[in-house]
Amino acid sequence: MTMSIIKFWDFVCDEDSLHLAESLTGARVFTLAEIGITVGRGTPDAAVVQHARDAGCIVLTGNKSDFVREMRLAAQRCTPAECFEGGGMITVPSGLERLAFAKMTRNLRLDGEKIDWEDVFLCNLHVDIHRSGVIVVKRLPVCEFFVKNHVVDCEVCQRLKIGIGA
Repeated sequence: MTMSIIKFWDFVCDEDSLHLAESLTGARVFTLAEIGITVGRGTPDAAVVQHARDAGCIVLTGNKSDFVREMRLAAQRCTPAECFEGGGMITVPSGLERLAFAKMTRNLRLDGEKIDWEDVFLCNLHVDIHRSGVIVVKRLPVCEFFVKNHVVDCEVCQRLKIGIGA
């Protein structure tokens, strides 16, 4: 299944961020179990990334270092027959009790360009929430097949310069 066919539905909370689900007002939020992950200590991050993407969800996690690494590796594992690339993520600092989701949504920008959650999902972006409340949106690697088969025809990717010189 290619990224361009999968539709964005909403969010999935990693085990460490379930308490933030109620902060995502107006959005549907799924648990790992609801997207087909057997929850338990040591659930592979690769499985979370792929299941979330396949379910049309952006991952919300406090496990920034592991998930950034996994999102990078996932884009490298793609083949013409199967995509492992993620569908975007939100990382939060440990101990964060609540997200200002409406404000976050209004202030989403990539290189000064206004974006929305569907852009985050489709273009595999990383929304990094800092303890100070600052929101930094970064590009994550996209697989070469996504670039060849999607980016060249996608106005959003062209506007956000996804996969172009990345």
